[in-house]
Amino acid sequence: MSTLTKVFDWVNHRLPIQNTYERHLSKHPVPKKVNFWYLFGALAAVVLVIQIVSGIWLIMLYTPGEAAFASIEYMMRDVDYGWVIRYMHTTGASMFFAVVYLHMFRGLLYGSYQKPRELVWIFGCTIYLAMMAEGFLGYVLPYGQMSYWGAQVIISLFGSLPYIGESLELWIRGDYYISGITVNRFFALHVVALPLVLIALVFLHLVALHEVGAGNPEGVDIEAHTDQDGVPLDSVPFFPYKVLNALVGIGVFMTVFAIIMFFFPEGGGYFIEYANYEEANPLVTPDHIAPVWYYSPYYSILRAVPDKLGGFAAMGAAVAVFFVVPWLDRSNVASIRYKGILSKIALVMFGISFITLGYLALQLKQNTRALKSQTFQQSSMDMSLTANSISSDGDLARIIIKAENGLSALSSDERLRFHFWMLVAVRRFEAIYIQALYGSIERERIEGFERSIMSLLSNVGSEWWKATKSAFSSEFIAYADQNISSGNFSSAVHPGKK
Repeated sequence: MSTLTKVFDWVNHRLPIQNTYERHLSKHPVPKKVNFWYLFGALAAVVLVIQIVSGIWLIMLYTPGEAAFASIEYMMRDVDYGWVIRYMHTTGASMFFAVVYLHMFRGLLYGSYQKPRELVWIFGCTIYLAMMAEGFLGYVLPYGQMSYWGAQVIISLFGSLPYIGESLELWIRGDYYISGITVNRFFALHVVALPLVLIALVFLHLVALHEVGAGNPEGVDIEAHTDQDGVPLDSVPFFPYKVLNALVGIGVFMTVFAIIMFFFPEGGGYFIEYANYEEANPLVTPDHIAPVWYYSPYYSILRAVPDKLGGFAAMGAAVAVFFVVPWLDRSNVASIRYKGILSKIALVMFGISFITLGYLALQLKQNTRALKSQTFQQSSMDMSLTANSISSDGDLARIIIKAENGLSALSSDERLRFHFWMLVAVRRFEAIYIQALYGSIERERIEGFERSIMSLLSNVGSEWWKATKSAFSSEFIAYADQNISSGNFSSAVHPGKK
């Protein structure tokens, strides 16, 4: 007996390494009849290892706090193969969610949540919840434009909670605004706290699975028929049969992973937002603030509810419903193969709804960008037309100067021209203001036009406004009156709107 064998036997006698390895890996019985849907659990484990390894190397190069973006740029440009490590981690995040979504759908497809696997399903849903938190924290760490504004939006959702919202929002940020303190806090949670929680949940998930046994497409419990040693008759050892079978799928997956990582790491702006290649700037809002693709269904739910608290509650309910699926399904049959037509329709509708919500969020993102571009262009044209109408028309300029003494100083013809010019100018601004009020365009982009119109209504057009304001919308009337009375011509927060 070699020295190495003696050492192993000594350790194994005191720590059951071999028994644990055989029970949970090599000799663990798995169903014979499984299909490709059962591959995604193994792929999730592969991606988890990739994320942990690449994350460890990133920690060595990353500087949390205000210098976070600079450290990312240094990593990408000056460190040998630093870009490979970073893109491996960002691509891994998207692929992690992709395989987990497919893994969860397989659970719904074949009833992997039914008795006695309820706890396996709950642990899996908790892993998904931890992944969502981990993904958000990691998204903030580069401290780019989308990192900053995405954190601003998500953290503000907690502020909508009654009584504790404001204090909770301040506690999460660690400051009165998104800053290096926030990044430091998120860094600690992302690299220490949540990974420990995630690994512990994965361990519990696997232990619970191996305790009750894996499911199969037939929905039959193989543990019900065993040999004299307690091994299910309709099973094979995990190693080498299922390992060799999984290697083919893992090889295909890693090929796709490598192609994305080396050739399309930003994923067309869906894996990494283009705005996140710019350093965070609190004074400049991106064209559209939206999460990456794997949060898009929940983003659609959030945007569908006008009230912030209501949207937050609806989004939370959409995640929480997964945890109660084992008790919502009252069927005695596990696999979708043998369920009734209503169950099949419900599952198909769920899949279509999930994909549609994600698609709508991405379309909203693109359409909003186009709308903002058009609106900005229109607002610029309106400002130019308003200025040109005065500079090119000497009579109109004279009428406006004359109107400073009141409408009574104008003749009937002059009063008519002044009225229609004011009506067109203010109506143009009203249309743009309404779009800004409801988030179609950033407030900063119309401030110049806003100051001009509000100054006009406060001075030469004050008498005209009192006589004509009933022709405008109630939102615009309240906004204009508030600004005229206060003299604050750059404020545009409507009373009751945020």
